[in-house]
Amino acid sequence: MPESINEIKSIGSYKVKFKASFDVESEDKIFLSIQLTDDVKKILQDAKSSINTTLVEFTYNDGSTYVPLKRYRVKDWINSSLYNDYKDILFTKTLVDTGELKLPFTSISRIESFITAMKENFRRLIETMLKATRIDQTINYNPAR
Repeated sequence: MPESINEIKSIGSYKVKFKASFDVESEDKIFLSIQLTDDVKKILQDAKSSINTTLVEFTYNDGSTYVPLKRYRVKDWINSSLYNDYKDILFTKTLVDTGELKLPFTSISRIESFITAMKENFRRLIETMLKATRIDQTINYNPAR
């Protein structure tokens, strides 16, 4: 069964909503809005690197033009667990600070591939962060006498 563009992807209480819309002023673009719950927003904020707070500039290609964006630096152990496709978008200043981001696209197929990659990156980010906070083990060794 194909997934709709107005889909909510949920992992536990962590939800990310993707919604497409059209703008009369920009008839050649389709806009995709990403909305995060506070729990997901907190995970993104925790993933930011506090060592170097300088924002990184990058460009997002909407299919016909390049959109300049800024993102936060991310802790290396988290960054390495994510897929390369669109992972920079996860940590854009707007998305991390407000929990919302609106991006332009030129085709439905680009939106579909974007959503697929972003859902996987959100899933991996949440699972990695939750897994790291659950590591709490003790080993007792009593040698035989």
